[in-house]
Amino acid sequence: MTGAGAPNDPGRKHYFQHETAIIEGGASVGRGTRVWVGAQVRDGARVGVDCVLGKDVYVDAGVVIGDRVKIQNGVSLYRGVTLEDEVFVGPGVVFTNDRYPRATGEWRLLPTIVRKGATIGANSTILPGVVIGERAMVGAGAVVTRDVAAGETVAGNPARPLSRPGGTGVARSENVRPVGAPLRVGLVGVGSMGLKHARVLGGLRLPNVRFAALYDIDKERARAATHVSGSPVAASGLEELCELCQAVVVAVPTTSHFEVARQALEAGCHVLLEKPATANPCLVEDLETEAARRRLVFEVGFVERHNPALRALLERVGPADPVVAIEARRLGGPARPLASGYAGDNRRDAIVWDLMIHDLDLLLALSGGSRLETANAVLDGGWGAAVLSMSNGVKACLEAAYVCQDKVRQVRVFTPEVTYEVDHLANRLTAYSRGQASYEHGAYLQSVRQEMTVALHGEPLRLQAEAFLTRCLGVAEPACPSGRFGPPSAVLRLAARLAGDS
Repeated sequence: MTGAGAPNDPGRKHYFQHETAIIEGGASVGRGTRVWVGAQVRDGARVGVDCVLGKDVYVDAGVVIGDRVKIQNGVSLYRGVTLEDEVFVGPGVVFTNDRYPRATGEWRLLPTIVRKGATIGANSTILPGVVIGERAMVGAGAVVTRDVAAGETVAGNPARPLSRPGGTGVARSENVRPVGAPLRVGLVGVGSMGLKHARVLGGLRLPNVRFAALYDIDKERARAATHVSGSPVAASGLEELCELCQAVVVAVPTTSHFEVARQALEAGCHVLLEKPATANPCLVEDLETEAARRRLVFEVGFVERHNPALRALLERVGPADPVVAIEARRLGGPARPLASGYAGDNRRDAIVWDLMIHDLDLLLALSGGSRLETANAVLDGGWGAAVLSMSNGVKACLEAAYVCQDKVRQVRVFTPEVTYEVDHLANRLTAYSRGQASYEHGAYLQSVRQEMTVALHGEPLRLQAEAFLTRCLGVAEPACPSGRFGPPSAVLRLAARLAGDS
């Protein structure tokens, strides 16, 4: 856009202006541009060289129009719209700039960009916040709700691809991002856990990722949550959110997990589903199968997998010093059991699904995915303890409680030579080994030597989101111990067995 002219000077016009057209004094119009009957160009608008603005075209303040752009009759361009060079806009096209406009109250502008050489067909509507790629083609009457790839042809309401760039005539998969467009991530559910996800998604610094939309059945709560960083729009429903996004974080109540995740996968979205997913491992296996069939990423939010201290532990244990036992204490949790919706608020085994499930996940990773041989558990509403034995000989002792004065998230891992202590809350890993033995007063004494204490940094919830979205982008993750964890359904089968044996 090199040819935008100086602000309008009635004494020295270098463009054509019909006598009924209005070009306000603060507008900038390039040489050779023609502004026809009844058109209006507002203060602060910029129009490039050799453009054509047809009858009754409206160009709002702040609109930027490149060189050699042709805009047919009756087109409305509102603040926030940018048309790059050589764009064609058919008659009756409307560009909007606020997804939820009101006559009074708050107004939120979302910019729209049409790249060089693109064509917008007659009577199309372009919703705010989208990017239409170079030489893309939007069919007549289309309603564009999401980005359009460079060279792609779309049509319909909502607009869907008719061909890939290059004109192969084959519709692209719903989860494929337009070339050069950011990965759009959405959030379903903005309750207590959902608001934490909103904060993390709004603060992400991943390149080419955008927190685009959120949805909650409580419309006012959803609208309030849009004020987080990233300015996501509040979608009117799950279907609209899946239209706007290619990846979805699901943080709805547990009883709705399967239904929402299945719908998002069927819409072609990658899914990160809050734990425990469901109490039925078969349903999670169904989600895993559907995601694999569609070549989508599906993960369950076992957030402790991304704790820096736990990752440091997994880098240190292995065949040379195998794990023989695990002790885990997880005390203090939500005031109301998160999983209680499965069978009423007093479900005895909710503590397995809410708290112990993280340590069961670790047990499977440290025991190499071996099968459970025996499990003995005592579960009494707000407290539970379990002793488990795996087929490779690894033993585990787990304790969890909802109510505790001090919140505790600790794991001890025992090998023949070293004891490791992980404090999840402090992101700290400590290792102890046997020191020199001595004989005193008729007894052998074994000293203990502290090998190391490592304090690490990084919020697990943020690291989880970054790892999930990195996979969605198709970028290989850096080598990390999380590869030792098995599929979510394996963890749920172990949890179901423990809950059933209590």
